[in-house]
Amino acid sequence: ANEFRNAFGRRHLLITILAGTPIAKVRRAVGPDVQIIRAMPNLGAQVGEAMTALTGAGGKSMEYAEAVFSGCGKTIRLPERHLNLVTAVSGSGPAYFFLLMELLAKEARTQGLSESVARTLAVQTALGAALLAANSEFPPNELRKQVTSKGGTTEAALKVFEKMKLPAIISAGVRAALQRGRQLSRG
Repeated sequence: ANEFRNAFGRRHLLITILAGTPIAKVRRAVGPDVQIIRAMPNLGAQVGEAMTALTGAGGKSMEYAEAVFSGCGKTIRLPERHLNLVTAVSGSGPAYFFLLMELLAKEARTQGLSESVARTLAVQTALGAALLAANSEFPPNELRKQVTSKGGTTEAALKVFEKMKLPAIISAGVRAALQRGRQLSRG
């Protein structure tokens, strides 16, 4: 950015997608006059289903950034203080879901299914659950309850997840990502 410092002026808009890099740091590099939008998209952009948080310059600049990123999914405006959290939840989030799909498919293979069948089961189940959550009037915890029959197979699995402290593990992971984002912001 320092190489382009003199190239930017008031009529320019710079959109940054650098994780953990606050607007103030970008501004120090490119100069005081440029309008800056900080965006945190995620990998869903590759299939038109990204979630992108935007912060920074308002007015027409923000509208332009929303137009750009709405072409690859949904956008939301947030104060910059939330961008590290957005990175931890949504920017890194696809990896968390990929891990769950990977683990489900691995267990299906361990129990005798082929690689392709195991992958299809895991991926399609994740896709269906995501679409249901996105299109339902119910929040995810209610949808989970709808799938969980008293004394059934889902309840048995959820009890093990709770006993093994899966909620605490997820919380700790997101907090570690958040902390790393904060470290990057300071560096």
